[in-house]
Amino acid sequence: MTDEDCSMCPEHTMLSPKMVAEYVGVDRETVYRWMNSGVEVNGETKYLQAAYFGPNQIRISKQDIDDFKVDYKEARNAN
Repeated sequence: MTDEDCSMCPEHTMLSPKMVAEYVGVDRETVYRWMNSGVEVNGETKYLQAAYFGPNQIRISKQDIDDFKVDYKEARNAN
């Protein structure tokens, strides 16, 4: 399936910061910190990617969350 054929398959599902916090098991402030400040992994800052549809319409794809979780786990294990 190409992205053009995708009709919100699980990997392209978009979540709000609140939903991301529940999915990952952190508070909402942590999600915003990941989006704005990122986490350092091997000397490089990684950010949680988000799409802004207006001042109160922020959405994050499930695929980006899963990719970021891998980076976040590496950063936590490095400390």
